[in-house]
Amino acid sequence: WRGKRVWLRFEAAMNVATVSVNGREVLTHLGGYLPFVADLSDYLRFDAPNEITVWLDNRDNAITGPKAMHVLDFNMYGGLYRDATLIVKAPLHITDEMLANQPAGGGVFVTYPDASRDRATVAVKTQVRNEGRAGATFRVVQTLWRKGQPVASSRSSDVSVPRGASVDVNVE
Repeated sequence: WRGKRVWLRFEAAMNVATVSVNGREVLTHLGGYLPFVADLSDYLRFDAPNEITVWLDNRDNAITGPKAMHVLDFNMYGGLYRDATLIVKAPLHITDEMLANQPAGGGVFVTYPDASRDRATVAVKTQVRNEGRAGATFRVVQTLWRKGQPVASSRSSDVSVPRGASVDVNVE
């Protein structure tokens, strides 16, 4: 994994989550319903085992709201209650929509600008980031599948992205 991006994606964790690697805090996420991603890349060791800890605090919190049982008519339990996934990406990669933290951006964003009973136009915006040591050129290929079979496909022209930059590629 040396030279690659290593992420730990949580689909949800209640209520305040603190993620650390080898005793160094990576991030703190507030709120228990939305996904979040911890980029572990700069914290990992390659010459020894790594320890990843996730500390969850479900106490009442001024930012995420009170949960006192005498106030609520339900109980908000804590913990990891959705999937957590370890993701390893090449330096040139499709971004994660939560890590990108951009409205209607990051990752793969699909819209349907024209749809009727007989046909539909599918527009796909894919954000690609280059964290390599040099600029890169690539193409994005999109394939629409229905019942296990490809029904449409399109590809972008060649796209160049400098190192350390992200680019949105639009394909219809």
